[in-house]
Amino acid sequence: MDFRGQRTLGVVVAVALLSVLSLLAFFEFDGAVRNASAVDVVGVGVYWDSNCTRPVTRVYWGTLSPGAVKRIGVYLRNENSSVIRFLCVRADGWSPLAASNYMRLSLNYYAETIGFNKTARAYLSLYVSDKIVGITTFAFNIVVYASQYFAGDVDHDGNVGPIDVALFSRAYGKAPGEPEWNPDADFDFSGKVDAFDFTLLSINYGKSA
Repeated sequence: MDFRGQRTLGVVVAVALLSVLSLLAFFEFDGAVRNASAVDVVGVGVYWDSNCTRPVTRVYWGTLSPGAVKRIGVYLRNENSSVIRFLCVRADGWSPLAASNYMRLSLNYYAETIGFNKTARAYLSLYVSDKIVGITTFAFNIVVYASQYFAGDVDHDGNVGPIDVALFSRAYGKAPGEPEWNPDADFDFSGKVDAFDFTLLSINYGKSA
C-alpha cells in the first residue's frame, strides 16, 4: 500500500474511532447520575435488616435519571430510653452544591411512635428533578434525627397547644444567630423556621404525650 493509501486508511480509522467515542460519551453522559451517601444518626439506629445486625453507614443510590424517584428500604430501631414521637431526615454536605437544587430527600416510616428497642420499617426516598442539568455524579450526607417530642411541641411540655403556637410565631422566619431564633421551633432541623415547620405543627396540634 502506498503512502497515500495508508494516510486514507488512517483518516478512516480515526473517524471511526471518534464516532465510537462519541457514541460511548452519549451513553455515559445521557443525564444519568451516579452517587453515594454517608449516613449519620441522632437518637435512632438505622439498619438494613429487621434483626438490626447490619447498620446502614452508606447508601448507594445507583444510576438515576431526570424525574426519577429512588426508594431504599431500611429498619429504624429506637436505641434511646424515651419513646420516639418524631423522626426526620436531612441532607447536607452536598458535592457539588448545585446538586441540592435538583434533589430532595425524605424519610417515610410506618409507626406513629417507636418504643424503646422497638423497630419500624422505613424508606429513604430521593427525588430527582426532571430539570436537572450539569450533574453527572454527586454525594451528600444523610442525617436521621429522632425526638421524644411531637413536632410542634416547642416548649417540650408534652402537649402541642396555644403556647407552642405563640412561641413558634416569634421564631418564624428566623435562622441561627438572628434575634428570636429558637432551635426548638425548627422541627425538621433545617436551620430555619419555615412553612414546613408550620405544617408539622398544624398536623400535631392538640396532640399530647
